[in-house]
Amino acid sequence: MEFTCKLCDKVFDSKKGLHIHVSRTHKLTIPEYYVEVFQRKDRYSGELLPFKDFTDYFSREFSTIENFKLWAESANPHEVREVMLRQLKARIAGKELKYGPSYLELKTNGLPTINMFKRFFGSYSNACNELNVEPLYNKGLVNNFFDKNSELKDIKILIDTREQKPLSFPRSMSMKLDFGDYAVGAPHYDYTYVDRKDENDFRTTMTSGFDRFTRELERARDFDAFLFVVVEGSIESIIKNNNLIPKKANVPFIWHNMRLLMHRFPRRCQFIFTGDAEKGLFNKLDSNFYNDFDKLQAHSKSLQDAGNEEEFKKINNKLWILKKNIFKPAYEAYALQARKMSELIIPKLLVFGQKLWNTDLQYFIDEDDLGKRNA
Repeated sequence: MEFTCKLCDKVFDSKKGLHIHVSRTHKLTIPEYYVEVFQRKDRYSGELLPFKDFTDYFSREFSTIENFKLWAESANPHEVREVMLRQLKARIAGKELKYGPSYLELKTNGLPTINMFKRFFGSYSNACNELNVEPLYNKGLVNNFFDKNSELKDIKILIDTREQKPLSFPRSMSMKLDFGDYAVGAPHYDYTYVDRKDENDFRTTMTSGFDRFTRELERARDFDAFLFVVVEGSIESIIKNNNLIPKKANVPFIWHNMRLLMHRFPRRCQFIFTGDAEKGLFNKLDSNFYNDFDKLQAHSKSLQDAGNEEEFKKINNKLWILKKNIFKPAYEAYALQARKMSELIIPKLLVFGQKLWNTDLQYFIDEDDLGKRNA
């Protein structure tokens, strides 16, 4: 396949060769080249679409899911369905997926949501069927999953000896598990395990710990087991808190690796986020806090670049005070609430076990509000 530079018509045998040429000859970054040459625009706002990667740029028609929703409100329903199928097909074909994306994959890619598919196709499965694929998780939720169940208190939870911050359950026992942090014994055991991670553990696992965790999933798959990965945070909090942690993470890379594992080990693992996306932390830290912090941080960097050490130190001191006095106590309360949600959901995951393996649980958790049901 040949790739032609749109600025000088020079032809290359590979995309990599074109990109090197653009950088060296035309002094443009790859995003600058594609945005300048192709001028693809958001169908709602008319603004130029940002370039993230090759497949994403040429399949995306809106810069944000919010813009797509606003456009869909007044667009012809037939046209909306065509756009949704086109985006879904591009994702499946571009990544060579065997199954349709999960709720979390749609969400972290800024693609139409499952509720949007339900609105325009009747169900997400109907949309996937038109593309001749099954959703990654294709089963409904078992009855009574969200109901209070006093019998769960009598279930003995097995906790791995290496679990550093074990959760609290009415009955539990410490023992070495082959994988994961939590399991149950007979008569409820059915090859279902749970791996628990706080936000920091999750970021580390999806970056520097990715190879090790991949090997753990390989062992689980070879054992015909299923691993639920319970993350004590939310998609929103991981994104918003990235500038406030000591070492900023590459969040898109984290989502990429999470999605990669879901498809590399299809129907053998699932990620569950127990941090409330809308409440807790964000009731205490509204958008103004995050916006003000980001502005101060950007100002701090500009002062450092300019060599203004005195002002740089003053701004950095303000940032430190904000993190210590405002962010830290709010985040600790949020993390504690997420742990409580983990303690509620993990026994359910283990006891319902195989009945949940092919259920897109995060969708139902976000829709049902697990915390409110069990308050």
